Amino acid sequence: MRAWRVVGAALALSLAVFGQQPVRRVADGQWVREVKGTAPAAGVERLKVLSPGRVSVRPAVSTRPEIVYTWSHRVHARSEAEARARLESVRMRIAAGEGWCVLDANQADLMQSELTVLAPAGLRQIVIEAASGSVSVRGLRGDVMTATAAGSVEMDEIDGNVTVRTGGGAMTFGRIGGALRCLSGGGTIRATKVGGEAVLESAGGEIWLNEAGGAVRASTAGNIHIGKAGGMVSAHTAGGLIEVEKAAGVVTAENAGGPIVIGEATGVRAESANGGIRMGRVTGVVRASTASGSIFLGLGEGAPIGNSFVASGRGDITVSIPPRVGVSVKALNESRNWYNRVVSDFAEVKSNVQAGQRGQAVLAEGEIHGGGALLLMSVGNGSVYLRRSK
Repeated sequence: MRAWRVVGAALALSLAVFGQQPVRRVADGQWVREVKGTAPAAGVERLKVLSPGRVSVRPAVSTRPEIVYTWSHRVHARSEAEARARLESVRMRIAAGEGWCVLDANQADLMQSELTVLAPAGLRQIVIEAASGSVSVRGLRGDVMTATAAGSVEMDEIDGNVTVRTGGGAMTFGRIGGALRCLSGGGTIRATKVGGEAVLESAGGEIWLNEAGGAVRASTAGNIHIGKAGGMVSAHTAGGLIEVEKAAGVVTAENAGGPIVIGEATGVRAESANGGIRMGRVTGVVRASTASGSIFLGLGEGAPIGNSFVASGRGDITVSIPPRVGVSVKALNESRNWYNRVVSDFAEVKSNVQAGQRGQAVLAEGEIHGGGALLLMSVGNGSVYLRRSK
C-alpha cells in the first residue's frame, strides 16, 4: 500500500490564505470563495488531482519547485454567516509520497468547483479525476490520464501518452506527442495530430482525426473521418460515413448503414450493410462487399494488387485499372435483366453472353496487361465496368 504523508507546511499555508478570502454572493442562495495555495514539488514526479468539478492544468511560469493552485467553489446558504461557516469546512487536502503529490478538492456539499493548477511541465505523469466537470490540459511533457463522469475534455501540446475516459462529453485534442486512447459514453472526438497509436471510441458522436503516426482504431455510432494514418486503420460505425484519406497499412471498415470512402491504402477489408464503397488508390488484398450500393475500386500503381473479391447485392461495380498494372479478372453478373452486363475497355476480357441478353447470368474473364493476381467481382443486380485509368 502506498504510504502517503500530509504536507503540513503547505496545508497550513493553504488554510491561512483560505481564511483571508472574502465570501461573495453571486446569486440568491449561492456564495462563492476563491482560495490560492501551493504544494511543494521537490522530488515530485507524478501529480494526482481530485475534483468535483472543472479542472485546468497548465505549466508553471515560475522555476520554483512548487505546485500552485487556485480553487473557486460555491455553496448553498441562506446568509453570509452560514456560507462562511460551511466554507470553513471546505479545505484542499494535500498529500505526498513515493514521488507523488495529491491535490484532493473533493467535497460532497459543493455546488460548483473550478480548480486551476500550475505544475512543473516536466512531471512524468498527471492523473486527473473529475467527478463532474470539464478538463483542460496544455503544455506538459509527461503522460496524462483523465477520467470524468460528465464534461468535455480539451488537451493540446502534450508530449507524452494521453488516456481519457468520460461518461459523456466532447473531446478535443491538438498535438499529442505519444499515443492517444480515449473512450466517451457519448460525444464527439476530434484530434489534430497524434504521434503514436490512436484508439478513439464513442457510444455516439462523430470521430475526426487529422493525422496519427501509428495505427488507428475508431468506433462510434456516427461519422468517422481519418486523414492520415501511419499504420493500419480499423473503423466501425453503427451508421454514418467512414472516410479514410490515407493509410500506411490495411484499412478495415465496417458500417451498419452508410457509405465507406478510402483514398489510399495497402489492403482493404470493407463491408457496408447499406451504402456505397469507394476505394481510390489501393494495393494489396481487397475484400469489399455491400448489400445495397455501388462500389468503385481504383488500383494503385506503386504495388500490385493481391487476390481480391468485390461484391454488391444491388449496385454497380466499377474498377479503374492503370497502365502497366497486370490483373486477371473474373466478373459474374447475376442480374438476369437488362442490367446483366459486363462493360470492359479491355479487349482481353471475354463474356459468355452478349450484352443485354436476358435470362441468364453473365460471366466475363480475361488477363489484363498480361494478367496477375485474381480479381473476382460479383453483382446481384447492377452492372460491372472495367475502365482504363486516365
